[in-house]
Amino acid sequence: MIGLLIDSTRERLVVIGVVNDNRYYKVVKEGNKKHMPLLMPTIEEVLNKLETSIENVNYFSAVVGPGSFTGIRVGVATVNAFSNALKKPLINVNSFELMAYNVVNPSILLIEAGHGAYYGAKIDKPYGNLYDMRYYTKEEVDNIDLEKIYQKKDYDYINEFVRVVKSKAVILDSEEVLRPLYLRKSQAEREEDARNK
Repeated sequence: MIGLLIDSTRERLVVIGVVNDNRYYKVVKEGNKKHMPLLMPTIEEVLNKLETSIENVNYFSAVVGPGSFTGIRVGVATVNAFSNALKKPLINVNSFELMAYNVVNPSILLIEAGHGAYYGAKIDKPYGNLYDMRYYTKEEVDNIDLEKIYQKKDYDYINEFVRVVKSKAVILDSEEVLRPLYLRKSQAEREEDARNK
């Protein structure tokens, strides 16, 4: 089984190719403004290192958010296009699932959303179900009586990404189309709403 996994939701672009128990990955640290032009060459490099091609990929996965609005769209649109063209399944992964391995106690997983706010999800035990997934103000976070786990800027989550995707692939937990996970309207949408009030 060959999988192609993409995370373009953060500052670093991550592309992972998985062939059974072998993997090759590339982390591009150019910043999220460069994800679009760098994504296809990075995919090609990863597949070349694994001595395979896009036509041989059995499943695709992308982190659907939360994170950079543009980055989410880049990754989701790319794997949706590959899946549609090649008729291969898609595996949905969200950013909180990649953080969940840090959980020991009931916790809230937090990702910076700018302006002191966070995207958050609560989890009750290691690898437990995520719930109350939404946009949180700083004041709301300060008043939550749970262990707080913040997404680290450069933490290495390659193994966790592969583990989450493989566990879903084994049980055929796939989608026909990936949809972005936005927990808040974009700045442009918020500005439009303000003008229309």
